[in-house]
Amino acid sequence: MKCIEIKRDYISVASAKSLIKESEVFVIDIDAYTNGNFNFDKYTYLSNFFEITVMNGSKKLNDLVDTLIAGALHVVVSDDVGEKAMRSFLDLTENIVLPFSDVEGALAFTGMGGKYFLSGIPVPVKSERIYYYGPGDPGGNYVKLENFPENIWKK
Repeated sequence: MKCIEIKRDYISVASAKSLIKESEVFVIDIDAYTNGNFNFDKYTYLSNFFEITVMNGSKKLNDLVDTLIAGALHVVVSDDVGEKAMRSFLDLTENIVLPFSDVEGALAFTGMGGKYFLSGIPVPVKSERIYYYGPGDPGGNYVKLENFPENIWKK
């Protein structure tokens, strides 16, 4: 699955043109991570052409709701969302993607009904789908992400 970045309220034309034959796209909202500005209008635009998974690190229920209303099929939330907030998220939708950081957290997430992860390493927890940006292609329920930015986790 190809990745596309939204940065400074902009989607590059070259990136958009490379997606013409795709049916599903992984959208990385750099603005949401760097300054808390969510590009909901861009999600809506892209969702007219593709099924989109949006990585914007949502921490609040209203940001999650707005992302879903804007057309996201799945939403990659922040890895530091508390248990109470995560339960609220999963009560709203099962289409929450958690960045994998440790087995204990992953087990807690799946115990609440979570099914999806984002990871650069194999996830040793049963899940429905894993968006994978690591080396190689593990196959199975792993969806390999193309052009995932290496420095996304560095602030």
